[in-house]
Amino acid sequence: AQEALETARLAPKLDCDEIFRAFKERRLPTQYDSQARYGSPPATIWLSADFFVDVYFFSRPRVIAHDHWFHGAFSVLSGAAVETLFRFVPKENLHPHLWLGVVDPIATHLLVEGDVHTIFPGDRRIHSLWKFTMPCISIVVRTFPSERANHYYRPGLRVSANPSIEPDFPQKRAWCTHLFRSSHSRA
Repeated sequence: AQEALETARLAPKLDCDEIFRAFKERRLPTQYDSQARYGSPPATIWLSADFFVDVYFFSRPRVIAHDHWFHGAFSVLSGAAVETLFRFVPKENLHPHLWLGVVDPIATHLLVEGDVHTIFPGDRRIHSLWKFTMPCISIVVRTFPSERANHYYRPGLRVSANPSIEPDFPQKRAWCTHLFRSSHSRA
């Protein structure tokens, strides 16, 4: 995926206005992320049984530290962002979807139009993005989910973020109760 995006050099070629028109006129394939969990809005521009291509139109500057549950690559089509890479060292498993540990930044760099990066599933590429030009537009060539994704909060919390296992309110209340009791029993 990374090699294909690097070879294609889409940043100067892709007409984002045309994608908006196609979306409005319903000329795009079935939308993978119809609930707009990633980007605002996302647009699936190609879909097959093995992988798909999304264009993300980000209108908010900050994205929380996260990993991914798929293989692929992304390229910045328009705009710029600061990317920070992190490492997570797990210390204690509180729940199948909740870990305490250490979230450490390991590198920060600028992403500009044309930059391409590989996406690995799991914690091999934990990152956050701060988009300082709006909109910031990215294209992602990716597989379908294969692992659970997570959100990371400093100084040391990893929480499952996979929408298919998003806990309902009683589970969230149980997690909060557990955290409250755990934090007070250690004092």
